Amino acid sequence: MFEKILVRHILRGGGRQMAGPSVRIAIASVAICVAVMISSVAILQGFKNEIRSRIAGFAAHIKVGTFSDNTSAEPSPFTIDSLLIKQITRIKGIQRVQVVTYKTGLLRTKDQIQGLILKGGGSDMDTSFLSSYLVEGRLPRFSDTARAYELLISEKMASMLQIRTGEKATLYFIDNEENTPRARRFVI
Repeated sequence: MFEKILVRHILRGGGRQMAGPSVRIAIASVAICVAVMISSVAILQGFKNEIRSRIAGFAAHIKVGTFSDNTSAEPSPFTIDSLLIKQITRIKGIQRVQVVTYKTGLLRTKDQIQGLILKGGGSDMDTSFLSSYLVEGRLPRFSDTARAYELLISEKMASMLQIRTGEKATLYFIDNEENTPRARRFVI
């Protein structure tokens, strides 16, 4: 009760002409500052969630690999069997297991060349995340029986290489066993 009387007295000016408007301006200023701070925290939280979901979509929440001192961009290969996949899927919180491989290479177009790390998967690869960010063209068709010589690259990479959907480019791989480059033609 005392607080209400005190606030009414201050807002009316308390006997002075300037106290009422200056207190109202101060209250409005504090309210605007609090609203701006709440909005900025909400926006930053949204950015954080978006970045987290993109990283998980392009990479993964969890990666399983060999323990080695391999410092190259290509992880050391290891054998995956159905028992390992079953054991991983039994872990609480695991929704999907996706087997992928990474390979480094050089992509050459008519006038440009760019190094990259390829990510490959099988015909069971979940492409829903990639579909949601597809700007032009279509996703490569994966098959267990035939090799797919189609390559999905980012819009930024396409701009750097000055290449468009449907054009061909040569991808060079270094064979670790033979130390010789192997070339493959891909359709973008």
